[in-house]
Amino acid sequence: MLHGYLYPAFTGHQVQKFDSPDAVSMWSYLKELWDYVHPSSAIYENMADPLLLEEVWVAWDHTARLGPAIREFPDNFVLFPSPAGPYGRAFITVINGLGIPKGVQDFDLAWRLIDHLTHPETQVIVLEGTGFFPTTVEAASYVPQGANKLLADAVAAQASAPDALVSLLPVGLGARDGEYVPTFKDAFEAIVLRGQDIETVLARQGARLRELFEDTGADYPQP
Repeated sequence: MLHGYLYPAFTGHQVQKFDSPDAVSMWSYLKELWDYVHPSSAIYENMADPLLLEEVWVAWDHTARLGPAIREFPDNFVLFPSPAGPYGRAFITVINGLGIPKGVQDFDLAWRLIDHLTHPETQVIVLEGTGFFPTTVEAASYVPQGANKLLADAVAAQASAPDALVSLLPVGLGARDGEYVPTFKDAFEAIVLRGQDIETVLARQGARLRELFEDTGADYPQP
């Protein structure tokens, strides 16, 4: 939510404007919103259980983690894209790929496997088993009515929105990959939960982020 949605939606970038005036305004707004957030939200593992228990009525989460609640009571929930910020409607997309190694002995068999995995019916089976949505456009029409269809329609509406802003995960951090997300979470804990000065926290955490990318030589993630 922090690096893949809030920062891109409110500053236009995940990293480059970490301690910018736009970021300061974003954190001030988040502090205001926190007054209306369930106090246990910082430790929830997923939002399906709080929705089912009616601890919360509005939730933001990965579709795979919302799935259990939607599948149990599909008529009880309304699903919709993430709200838009000043720079757009940001969300994370994870890019995966299938390939055939050069020099493989049975190219035709490998190609048949890829064809099978990307076939609409197979994509729907993957969706039902994992909560991850079809990677082919044709598969969308194969999703049967019910909870998965509700989720699929919301995902499609978000991805096709005119103000959609795609966020990608950082690549190239190597052994220091585990330092990226905690930089954002530490800022959240300091600013929102402990009430520390926004500009001071962002200057400190922003320096850590820049050092991380400078030392590893990794490119800043999109956007």
